[in-house]
Amino acid sequence: MKRLNLGAGTDIRPKDEGWVNCDVRPLDGIDLVFDVVDGLPFAMGFPLGWDEVLAQDLLEHLPIDKVPFFLSECFRVLKSGGVLNLRIPDLPKIM
Repeated sequence: MKRLNLGAGTDIRPKDEGWVNCDVRPLDGIDLVFDVVDGLPFAMGFPLGWDEVLAQDLLEHLPIDKVPFFLSECFRVLKSGGVLNLRIPDLPKIM
């Protein structure tokens, strides 16, 4: 499985389980450094896209007007039947 961990920070997922850890900062264990606000640096998903895209505690750090673009980018790079997993802390308190 190909799995993308966006905004990984220190939550480094194992490479032997197919994870590619990404963050805006070059922390230990980060495979790719880029800012998701600028888009995801991957081709369209079908048929060789990502099986899973994980974004835990990331959306609350994006400018609110960039969230729709970020979500569309996640769906763009997922393969057909792929899964987007989001975790968001108490979003209404930060908006």
